[in-house]
Amino acid sequence: DFTVDQLVIYQGEQVQFNYESNGATAFAWDFSDGTSTDRNPTHQFETAGSYTIKLTIDTPGGQVVKTRDNYIKVLPKIAGSLNLNDGGDFETNTTAFAPLNVSNTPFERGSSTQTGKDGTASGTNAWVTGIDSPTYLDDSESYLYTPAFRFDGIGDYSLEFKAKFEFEDTWDG
Repeated sequence: DFTVDQLVIYQGEQVQFNYESNGATAFAWDFSDGTSTDRNPTHQFETAGSYTIKLTIDTPGGQVVKTRDNYIKVLPKIAGSLNLNDGGDFETNTTAFAPLNVSNTPFERGSSTQTGKDGTASGTNAWVTGIDSPTYLDDSESYLYTPAFRFDGIGDYSLEFKAKFEFEDTWDG
């Protein structure tokens, strides 16, 4: 088995991979865009997207393979505009946003029919916690990552993100 220090990163950032089992005599990591034979490698991802990670180990009993499909999400760094006309919605740039669920009710992309969770500011999709459930489970922890925006030039910048939320009395906040 193996673990990583981050599941969601931005272009050009590194991930630390750690072998978590015993008995391996050789390692062959496949990061989808590169390889390593180190026991606990770091790997830098340059292109936004979703990456499948495969670890093949040699043991005295033979080879063992562990594959995790779409395991690492690499989000883009955007210089310039990402308004609705440029694909600043949840329909066009589907790989520009990534949910990370820590516990219980996750963020999901889609169209909810639940009262209070339905509707969008643009397009047909939204990121919703518990998209098909009227409530979320206690002690839920979920994050929605957005692209990294580069504001490295002199000028005026505008950032707008619309959210709809409702608090449960005596539980939230």
